[in-house]
Amino acid sequence: MNPSQPAICILYGFAEGPAISKQLCAKLQAAGYALTNQAEQADIIIAHSGGLLALPPNLANKLVLLIAPSHNRRYRSLFITELDKVFRDLTHHLRTHQIRIWTHRFIWSIVYLLSHPIQGFRMWLSHRQRDQPLPSLNARKVIIVSYRNDPWSSRLRPEDTYIHPNYRYITLDSIHDDLWLNPNTYIQIIRSDI
Repeated sequence: MNPSQPAICILYGFAEGPAISKQLCAKLQAAGYALTNQAEQADIIIAHSGGLLALPPNLANKLVLLIAPSHNRRYRSLFITELDKVFRDLTHHLRTHQIRIWTHRFIWSIVYLLSHPIQGFRMWLSHRQRDQPLPSLNARKVIIVSYRNDPWSSRLRPEDTYIHPNYRYITLDSIHDDLWLNPNTYIQIIRSDI
C-alpha cells in the first residue's frame, strides 16, 4: 500500500462480500485510493448496511461513510424487512432491465450467507440488540447516506444526526444496494469531504 494513497476499508453488510463490490473496488483504485481489509489501518471506512456493526471502537481521524445503515426497527421483523429489501431490489432491476446484475448479486449473497452462517447470525443478533438509530462514533467525520426506497434506512431522519456535530446526512432516491451499482456517486461524496 502506497502511503500517499488514502486507504479505504469496506465493511460489508449481511450476506455480502468482495465478489459483490468488484466494480466499486476497481473504481476506487482507479481514483487513486488503496484498499485494505484492516479498518484500523484505513483512512476512510465505507460501512454498508449492517457493516456498521463491525466498526472498530477507535475511529479518530477517519472519514466514515455509513451507506444505507440498518437501524433498529423493533416494530418490524428483521426477516420481513430483508424480504422487503430483496423484493424492492428485484423490482428496481426488472424495471431498469438489469436482472442479470441482480441475479449475480443474489447468488453471491446466498454463497456468503451459506459460507459464513455464524457471521450472519451474529450480525442479526447484534442488530436486534441495538437501542439507538445510529451509533455514536468518534470519527473525524461521519457521512450517512440513506435511501428513500430502502426498508432498512428510509426511516432515518436528519434529526437523528443533530446530536452528533461531525455527522452529515444525505438522502438519495435509490435502492439499498446502490453503492455496488453506482460507485462514482460515493467516490464524489468521499472527495467532497476529504
